[in-house]
Amino acid sequence: MIRQIIIVALFGFGFLTTGNAQQIGVQTNLFYGISTVTPNLGVELRLNKKSTFHLAGSYNPWNLNEKHNNNKKLVHWLTSIEYRRWLCESFNGHFLGLQLIGGEYNISGHDVLGLFDKDSRYEGWGVSTGINYGYHWMWSKRWGMELTFGFGYARLNYDQYDCPTCAEKEGNYSKNYFGLTQAGINLIFLIK
Repeated sequence: MIRQIIIVALFGFGFLTTGNAQQIGVQTNLFYGISTVTPNLGVELRLNKKSTFHLAGSYNPWNLNEKHNNNKKLVHWLTSIEYRRWLCESFNGHFLGLQLIGGEYNISGHDVLGLFDKDSRYEGWGVSTGINYGYHWMWSKRWGMELTFGFGYARLNYDQYDCPTCAEKEGNYSKNYFGLTQAGINLIFLIK
């Protein structure tokens, strides 16, 4: 009951019901974690029979190849919130979601979704919003897996430096991006 009151106060969801069993899912995005070497963790709260609220965060603080001379890195932190509407019931089957993502980054030596050149370094922030689709499989009473992807809009603001190791700033730029904003293979543990 306290959880529902807090969520209503923070997010204005007026459709919560008190007769449902409490459910919380803890998850990690294996695809994102392995492909970018980024620790990440998410928590999903059941709001009612067909709705959940998902909060996730990630942090990558290191250079990927541990060589200072080429400065290859995907240093970043991200946080996301998502409202999910399940077609069957919460934590089971298909869902559609609305998501907001925000974070900061320091990237060099990578071509991320065609947005950045490998020969420069980019330091800045970004925000994104989009719609998601996913499917959740329950393996047992507590364990499950989820596939999810999302499309939307992102606004990136960054300082560009003329080479991956240089500190000489070329300028401050902004980009608008439309396309893939999320991809995940999530391992989930349900707490009841």
